[in-house]
Amino acid sequence: MDFSQSNNEVGLSSLELSASDDSDIEVEVTNEELETTNVIYSDSEVETDSEVETDSEVETETTSEIISEGDECLTPECYEASKRILSKMDITVDPCEDFYQFSCGTWMNENEIPKNEIGIASFKEIFNNNRDIIKKILEGKYQVDKTLSQEDQELDKEIFNKIKTIYDTCMDEDTINKKGKEPLINLLYQFDLYNNKSKYEGVDGLTNLIADLHHYGVDIIFKFDVAGDIIKHDLNIMGMVQPDLLLLKDQYKNEKDISKYKSTIIETLKLLFKDQKNERNIEEMANKIIEFEKKLSDFTIPAENLQNPLNIYNPTTVGALMKDYPNINWKLYISKRFKTYDVKMSVEDDSFFINETPNYFEALNKLLSETDIDTLIYYAEWNIIANYIQYISEDFNKPYIDYINSLSGIVEKEERNKICIENTEIVMGNAIGKYFVEKAFNGNSKESAKELIANIKQAMLNRIPEMSWLDQATADYAIEKANKMTYEKIGYADYILNPKELLEKDYEGLDIDSNAFFNTMLNNEIFSIKKNIKKIDEPVDDDEWKMMPQTVNAYYYPLDNSINFPAGILQPPFYNAQQPDYLNYGAMGSIIGHELTHAFDNTGSLFDAEGTLNNWWTNSTLNEFNDLTTCFVDQYNQYKVEVSGGKEINLNGKITLGENMADNGGLSRSLEAWKLSSKDDKMFNERNKALPGLSDFTAEQLFFISFGQAYCEKYTPEIREKRIEDDPHSPGEYRVIGSISNNEYFAKAFNCPKKSPMNPEKKCLIW
Repeated sequence: MDFSQSNNEVGLSSLELSASDDSDIEVEVTNEELETTNVIYSDSEVETDSEVETDSEVETETTSEIISEGDECLTPECYEASKRILSKMDITVDPCEDFYQFSCGTWMNENEIPKNEIGIASFKEIFNNNRDIIKKILEGKYQVDKTLSQEDQELDKEIFNKIKTIYDTCMDEDTINKKGKEPLINLLYQFDLYNNKSKYEGVDGLTNLIADLHHYGVDIIFKFDVAGDIIKHDLNIMGMVQPDLLLLKDQYKNEKDISKYKSTIIETLKLLFKDQKNERNIEEMANKIIEFEKKLSDFTIPAENLQNPLNIYNPTTVGALMKDYPNINWKLYISKRFKTYDVKMSVEDDSFFINETPNYFEALNKLLSETDIDTLIYYAEWNIIANYIQYISEDFNKPYIDYINSLSGIVEKEERNKICIENTEIVMGNAIGKYFVEKAFNGNSKESAKELIANIKQAMLNRIPEMSWLDQATADYAIEKANKMTYEKIGYADYILNPKELLEKDYEGLDIDSNAFFNTMLNNEIFSIKKNIKKIDEPVDDDEWKMMPQTVNAYYYPLDNSINFPAGILQPPFYNAQQPDYLNYGAMGSIIGHELTHAFDNTGSLFDAEGTLNNWWTNSTLNEFNDLTTCFVDQYNQYKVEVSGGKEINLNGKITLGENMADNGGLSRSLEAWKLSSKDDKMFNERNKALPGLSDFTAEQLFFISFGQAYCEKYTPEIREKRIEDDPHSPGEYRVIGSISNNEYFAKAFNCPKKSPMNPEKKCLIW
């Protein structure tokens, strides 16, 4: 589960179930932002029994008693931490009334969202710092690494020159503008769909069209992927799922939204086709495109129905697909894709396949039989355009880019260097990660992080036997699963520091065009798709990372029962070995605890200690677990968020359930882990000195403030609305308030009166 709401993450099939979830950097509709995740209670809320609530109350001598009085940290890092914390807090607010405003109120009042951004956030502060480091790398000169052999130095320089070429050709707007629309028109001419409609009529014609478009990363009609099997997790398998559409489901029913979308299509098509020999009926094209996409949206499956792996793991065969959805020749489609990439596996009637959204494909099959060839051709052309128009001259892409930005509430053009850093990462992210790691993740960073993780894991092992709702058999297996959980993926994959290995493993066969940025992005789409599909010939690579080293995110991966933390998130202010540990545990520790808790949330709990989809729960305990999750659903359902148009909408407690459970569990485990580290009194005191200017707060209170400030954020109303529909994370405000109001440790640390807003009588508690 993606810790982030953004997602500079790699595109994963939902079957891969990558879990991360602490960042809020990006959204599908933008390039820059993306794993990454809510107190009023309804009458139907399940009340935690008194035993469970008692279990949550652990001895809490406050840290002020543990730490020697008068010990103050006077290093530059501690002064900086103190200044940062004070600048965000609003101490006029009672922390027991509204801890989010108490932690972030001044920051919220004094910071506005830039007009070329979707939002600002603590996660984005780290993201921006990392991006500044990357910008200096890409705009600087190659620096020889004298620790490398002569051969590796040459390869290292080759890698650097490749990323430099991508960045420089992207930044060269003069050359891009001189080429105008030519690169995109040339791609359209390769298909020449408009003049060859008859070629794509009939089942086989349509199938060939879909396969050809998918080869270029244009996921028309559906998405096809190769990913690890959640049953036989050492095996890569084929799967398909409904496509992503541009608008929210409700927007397709809103005349105002549809009118804006249609105007954008018309304006864009006029710019691209105004000098074509065969005059186009642009109005007709736009109408057919819109109507077809609206019909697709009618039967796309809501996000909340796609979270449970039991709902999306629908095994079938190619033969069954041919029978169930005959308006696509599935055997032809897969055979053509395999032949294109020289995959040796033959396609037979009994070839294994996963259909993640069968209801969608049933409705799609009917729609295809009712749709004329003109509509399909126009829709195909529009999808090619929408996929690649961002890489051509602004003279031709401005209407579309402006429209996309408006969907996110962005009113000004994004800075070009930010766009080009992201595009360079899309093509060679791990290569950039190599140089980022060398600049920003050296020394003992990895070992220090391991110590933090080990303590949090131990806190979970200590916690499991205390939970009265777990019977002995289930508790024993939960302990086994926690014990077997691995956390070797910290910082970066070792091979990226070896130039030869990096080139061979990640970029062999990738064509970087030093004269045409458009071609590089096109080549990368084809290259990436080829790498994915060729996995079908190979076993699952357990060493594969799902994120780049510089990514500000983290994830739990159920298929190998691992928690994973790229170097990008192990950065100040979330993590700094030179600042007091209570700050590190409050921010980064709660993120680590969050990912660990995902192993036991409503999705992760379906997988056993080996990473296989397997029920290890007794029936009685599973029923207890499901009853307790209802409390979280009801709690977060009642939080309201203001979105575009000034309207308020409720969060969806079902979509956000797993992330909310992880937030709540992660916070408690991190505090317990911090206390575990006090066993060595001398070392603990040295690493937990008081901060200058914050003597009114105990270290334990500063732990919670560090947690709260990790989620300071402001986003545009448009983004808030989009996230409520399909983001598994709650907004930052409710990630904090929801977790804090359920936490007995917090209530004691701040001495909150019973029934105060942050210390309600009823609390949701599972782990």
